[in-house]
Amino acid sequence: MSPILTRMIGAGSAGSGFGFGRRRNVGGVSLVGFINNGNPLNDGSNLAYYKFEGNGNDYNGSYNSTSQSGTPTFTATTSSQYWNNSSSSNYTVPTVVNAYPFSVTAWIYIPTSVGWSGGVSNRVVVNTSIAGQRVTLGLVDWEGNNVDEWHIMYGGTNHWTFAPTSRPLDTWIHIAWTVAESNSSSHVVYQNATALTASNRGGGHGGTAGWRLGGNVENLENFSGYIYNIRVFNKKLSSTEVTTLYNSDLVL
Repeated sequence: MSPILTRMIGAGSAGSGFGFGRRRNVGGVSLVGFINNGNPLNDGSNLAYYKFEGNGNDYNGSYNSTSQSGTPTFTATTSSQYWNNSSSSNYTVPTVVNAYPFSVTAWIYIPTSVGWSGGVSNRVVVNTSIAGQRVTLGLVDWEGNNVDEWHIMYGGTNHWTFAPTSRPLDTWIHIAWTVAESNSSSHVVYQNATALTASNRGGGHGGTAGWRLGGNVENLENFSGYIYNIRVFNKKLSSTEVTTLYNSDLVL
């Protein structure tokens, strides 16, 4: 077991250097308020909530996740479990949305042992199928310089990348992909509730459409790191809604 994994398993107290408990209370908001809440914005927009508590939760029906490859690894802390995707496994999940707009939010932890380059060009957190097109959300080393950016890649004519304001390691960060429509310039990606600078990269998106977490359906481009609290919404979240989720949706 790696030193990082050992320290993560032992984490859990407030103020941990690895982010566990870091945001238990922000601005007087209790961070247990959204636990098991499938509709945190109280507007019916939240379609799915994947906690990764060993076998997951889905507020749109049964989850029944399946492993694409390897043995799924869930890293325990004192109160929760987090999906460790360093084993290059990924999960099939139900088709929860099939049209624009939509949004996905998640807590992401990138360990030092992996870093922000990842050794591959594309690291998919969520592979989707929207109106018959493949749309992937994750990290990409677009310039080939071992520096990743968040991305929205889809089966239209334009890919988009979003430069992080920082690239922290060994701590939880909140990412929100808000996808407006095909070939739109109004997509926004937020890191810790801060909107990131977008770049239109052009190009179309190959590969197979289908809903899968942590990689694509060909079992390629897997994300390496830890993932927690993935939520899928059937609308483009506003900056205020992203901030609400950032302040209240991490339960550790």
